[in-house]
Amino acid sequence: MRFIKSFITARLQARAFAFAVALGLVVIPVSSALAYFLASGTGTVTGATITSSSPATITISAQYGDPANEFVYSGPSTTALAPGGTVRFGLVATCTASCPASVGSIHLASVSSNQSGCDSTSLPDTFSAAPLSVGTTIDTTPTYVGQMTVAMASDPTRSEVACLGATLSFHVATP
Repeated sequence: MRFIKSFITARLQARAFAFAVALGLVVIPVSSALAYFLASGTGTVTGATITSSSPATITISAQYGDPANEFVYSGPSTTALAPGGTVRFGLVATCTASCPASVGSIHLASVSSNQSGCDSTSLPDTFSAAPLSVGTTIDTTPTYVGQMTVAMASDPTRSEVACLGATLSFHVATP
């Protein structure tokens, strides 16, 4: 009887050992996989390539050849910009580098002239224009983007005589 008991015990121990080994072979990889998917941390990624390091270049100019979009004056004068008046003109944009380019809006950056003292630095807050919303992609083909209206304020506390007979240059920019 003792022999049978020791034989059964030995077989059960061998099976228990084999079961423990088999269980270990299954549980350890599963727990490692769970640890892998549940882990968190930080790191650094290197070796990424940048296709272009320079932003696109846009050239913006007045539209010529269409009387409705060439300089249209209103206010005190219909032939020239005067204090209290406006001038409206069409704009054309062309992408000249790293094309195409997305243009959201165009704004009046500054005003200069062929006469000393008639510019946006000498006469701050004299010239103004609402930003022109464009919202389009510009390529190498000149594209009409809309009309801008520039106003010249009339300020009785300041003389705008320096601008009398001046030829103005409106400098526009994209943000």
